Amino acid sequence: MQWAYDTELDVLQLKTLQFDYMRMNDFPDAKKSYREISHQGNGKNFFSHEDIWAGLVSAHLAQVDSVTAEMGTVEDFIASHPDFASRVDAARARDSEWNARVRHSMRSSFAKASNTLEVRVSEDEPKEFLRRAWLAILKIDPEARALVGDAEALSMLKEINSACWELKKSLE
Repeated sequence: MQWAYDTELDVLQLKTLQFDYMRMNDFPDAKKSYREISHQGNGKNFFSHEDIWAGLVSAHLAQVDSVTAEMGTVEDFIASHPDFASRVDAARARDSEWNARVRHSMRSSFAKASNTLEVRVSEDEPKEFLRRAWLAILKIDPEARALVGDAEALSMLKEINSACWELKKSLE
């Protein structure tokens, strides 16, 4: 996590926002959208980036929460629409109406956050590759019997060294 989020307020907003996206149920792969909001690792989710998260929450508060509040509770909806056969039918109708009113803004906000995240993650990819390479090299025991006198291992090491030298020169 790259920012110090509020463990009460931000987590509550996260749960509310995720619930609304699940409630909207408008993505071909709902699990993927759920993960993109908060559950993909290595900073590949909206919640990992304070600015992306703040933009998504701000849009949600302005465009979705106002509609939700305006519509009132399920009980309010049932009282004003007594013609439904059951409470479940009324609740489904309320959700359909809510969905129709917020779908465009929610999809737009999600797409904007997703595009920003994609750019951000791709900016960090070269550093991530370097980090992984460094960790992989650290795992190699230079005294391992399998490496001692191995011409192929020595050749790979020379190629790695050459590639690192070229990369270093381009960064200076």
